[in-house]
Amino acid sequence: MSQLSLFDAEEFYEFPKDLLEYKENFLSREEADLLKDYLLQNTPWEQRTQKMYDKTVLTPRLTAWYGDAQSYKSADNNTTERNEWTPELYALKERIEKEFG
Repeated sequence: MSQLSLFDAEEFYEFPKDLLEYKENFLSREEADLLKDYLLQNTPWEQRTQKMYDKTVLTPRLTAWYGDAQSYKSADNNTTERNEWTPELYALKERIEKEFG
């Protein structure tokens, strides 16, 4: 089974409507493309490990944790230190909070 791509897919993934509130064109195409390019080039992406049954395996995607909390503790008690908000991500966070509460 291959990993879904949200960025390069010919067909866009349809998120389940009951799991999130979707606002079409919340970001303009230009804003979204600029943010995507910025994040791809400037985010300290990491491939983490995860315990599955009796093995420790690499996660199938690169991740980066940003948030107000100092760290994030996963279900298997791995702790991930957070990155400081970038001005771009903080502005997006504030915009989302203003729009959706």
